[in-house]
Amino acid sequence: MHGGEVAAADALGLELDDDADRVIAETRAYLDAAAELLAQEDNALGFFHAMLQKFPERLNAGALWGSATALFPQPA
Repeated sequence: MHGGEVAAADALGLELDDDADRVIAETRAYLDAAAELLAQEDNALGFFHAMLQKFPERLNAGALWGSATALFPQPA
């Protein structure tokens, strides 16, 4: 970690996590679930809610919403 990242984490009261194997496994599970839900849902809102239900502890729902709207564009 870089000094700035450590200082920012300290300022926010966050504990740093360098467990790469766990992080990769969690990311893989998230992406696998996204692929599964993409096949099940037919619109951005349904996909968004299904992902939030499956991963309620994940941060930044705004990024998820941005992805959902990119994956399910509205017809012109």
